[in-house]
This record gives sequence, structure tokens and C-alpha cells, in this order.
Amino acid sequence: MFKTRPLDPQAAHIEAKLSELTRQNRAKDQEIAKLRKSLKSNHFDAERLPNLRKEFGTKVEELKELIGFTAQTAFSIENRTLVEENQELDEDKRKLQNLLQDLENELVNAKKDRLNANESLRQLRESVFRGQDQPERGTDTHESIADELDILFKDARAWCKSHCIRELPDLSGTIEEWHPEWKSVIRPDPIILKHERLPSLLLHALLMDRIYRQIFAKPFFFLPWRRFKDEGQIVDSEDQGIAKRYQFETFLEEILEEILQGNPEGGHAWRSQLLRLLDPRLRGDKNERPQLSATKDRSTKAYEEAATHIMEDFVMGSAAPLLCKPSNETQAVAELEHIFQFAVRMAHKLWLRRSSLEIRTLDELPQNFKFDEALLRPHSLHIKALTDDAVAFDGHIIQLVVHPAILVRGKSDGSEYDKFRILKAAVVWMG
Repeated sequence: MFKTRPLDPQAAHIEAKLSELTRQNRAKDQEIAKLRKSLKSNHFDAERLPNLRKEFGTKVEELKELIGFTAQTAFSIENRTLVEENQELDEDKRKLQNLLQDLENELVNAKKDRLNANESLRQLRESVFRGQDQPERGTDTHESIADELDILFKDARAWCKSHCIRELPDLSGTIEEWHPEWKSVIRPDPIILKHERLPSLLLHALLMDRIYRQIFAKPFFFLPWRRFKDEGQIVDSEDQGIAKRYQFETFLEEILEEILQGNPEGGHAWRSQLLRLLDPRLRGDKNERPQLSATKDRSTKAYEEAATHIMEDFVMGSAAPLLCKPSNETQAVAELEHIFQFAVRMAHKLWLRRSSLEIRTLDELPQNFKFDEALLRPHSLHIKALTDDAVAFDGHIIQLVVHPAILVRGKSDGSEYDKFRILKAAVVWMG
């Protein structure tokens, strides 16, 4: 057998190196195989990449649509819920408003019913008082009384036109020197003193002023002519008796004024009751006391004598410079006396009520005319100019008050003395 010769160190080294290279080569072959396999796999994925991208994009869009739909659905649900809740709130609000309106209507109706009940009660009381206030005349309305005052105004105007001078004499000095009472109705102006209608206008104004200041403004104006029982035993003459009764009238007026300042309701009730007691209602039966008839007769005569005295004082006083000599003096006096007697009856009828009268003339009225001032009414001589221009005299000075303003304060049931109604507006002339 052949024996193996040991290799030398160099050959052994080379052989070991060769074995190492072989091993490394096999490893490289394995790696190459793996790389080839991996290359094939990567080539496959590269071919699918476009499809994968497309599919991914599609899925993304679907996801977006799904998210959008979900969000929209959630918003719609929430919005629908809010709309429904808002509709419910609106319905509740409408019901509450209807309920509130019903309650308000009920409250208004309740107030109206209460006011109507109070008004019915007030009217019932007023009708009772009116029946007491006018024992023999019935219940005159505000309008009917105003109509009667118009009759008084027209009758006085007709009398003044018939019995006044045609033109004023030459006047010099102040108006007080003509007659002191004239200044209560006229503001003297040199131009108007030449007006052809001034004499009758001034006489008419003075007559109305005398009637309203001396009769309508004084509830106790007749007392100086009302004789007391057995008066002859305490006075020496008629003049002395009138003088004493004037003092009594003044005394009563001062008492009434004092009471009215603190208690207008009580004061006017006392005044109307006193006047009714002095003019009692007569039943005419056998049980009626005869003294009632005597009391009424004395009052009736006092009213008549007061009218005559006030008329005579007017004719002899402020009217004297303006009166012409009448062709029939008896008729002229009778007509004027009728005017004063009519005024006395009207004043008496009004003062029997618990309401009170207030007279406003030149000093108590506005100095300048204004068309829409309820207290003022232009004289009929101005009607033509005012028809063309309603405010033609606005701002003009009131030269003459032909008729004073008549106001009524309070009601027949003794209430509301702080309020007034215009019974008749002042008739004014601007020249």
C-alpha cells in the first residue's frame, strides 16, 4: 500500500484556503438564488403597484364619501331634531301668547264691566240728583241748556240793535271816564271806536256781562230782595232792609267760599240743598204745611225783584250812554225785563244743581284770538273772512267780549269738581 506523504505547510495552507473559497462560493450561490427569487417577487409587486394604487384611491374616495355621508346624516338628524324642538317651542310660545291674550282680554272686559257698572251707578245717582235739582222742570241736558242760553243771547242782541244809538259820541280821556264797567268787556282802540257796528256790539256785550256777572256768577244774588218773616219789626225802611240783606248775601257767599276751599263736594251740596229748601217742591195735598208755600212765594218774588233791580241798574248805569230814546218805552222795558227774568230762571235752575258755574270774560280769557281755542268763538261778523281763511284772525287782539265763556264744574252727583265742561264759549270780536 502506498503511504500518503504528509503535505508541506504551504500546500496545507493552500488547501485550506481553497476549501474556504469553496464554502464561500456556495454561500454566494445561495445568496444569488435568494436574490433571484426576491427579484422575481419584486418584479411581480412592481407590476401590481398601479392596480394597488388605483384600488387604494378608490377605497380612499369611498371612505371620504362614507365619512361625508355619515357627517351629513348626523347633521341632518341633529338639524331635524333642532327643527322639531324649535317647532315645539314655537307651538308652546303660541299657546302661551294665546293664553296671555285671553287673560288680557278677560282683564279688559272685567275693567269695562266695572267701568260700565260704575257709570251706570253714577248715571243713576245723577238722574236722582237731577230730579231733585229741578223739582218742576224735568231733567235738562247739557245741550238743551246751551240752546236756551243761545236764545238768551239772540234775544239780547235783537233788543240792543233796536235800542242803541247809531254812532258813539266823540270820546276823550280813558275808558274809565266813559264808564267804569266798560273796561270789563272792551279794549279801547282808536280804530275800532269809529266802527259803525260798535255801539250795538258794545251795548250787547255790556248787557251779557251784567247778566252773567250779577246773576249767573252768584248763587245767592236774589237774597237782598227776599224778605224775611216779620221783617218790618226789625227794619225802619225798605232800603234799610235791602242793605241788611245785602250783608246777609255777602256773609253767605264768604261762608260758601271758605267751605269750597277745603271741601268742594260738601260746599256745593250745602249750597244746592239750601237753594232747594228756599224753593220747595209743593205737593198740593192737605197734609202739606202752609209755610212751604209761603217760603216758595217769598223766593219767587225775590227772584223777580232781583231781575227788575239789576235791569234798572243796567239801564241807568253802564248802558245809559249807548241807549237811544225808544219810540215805545213801555214795550222796550217789557222786552228787556223779559230778558232778565229769563236769565234769572236759567241761573236759578243751574244753581239748584250740585255742579257749579264759572264765568270768564275779558280779563280771564286769552288776549289774542286763536281759531282752535275751545273757549273762544268768533262773532258772526267774522264768519265771511273765516270761511275764506280759518286762521285769518289768529294772533289778533280780542277787542270786545260780546258774551263771556260759561263753564260747568263738577257733576250733579257731586263729583269731579276739578274738571270742567264748556257750556257756552265766549263770543269775541277782533274789530
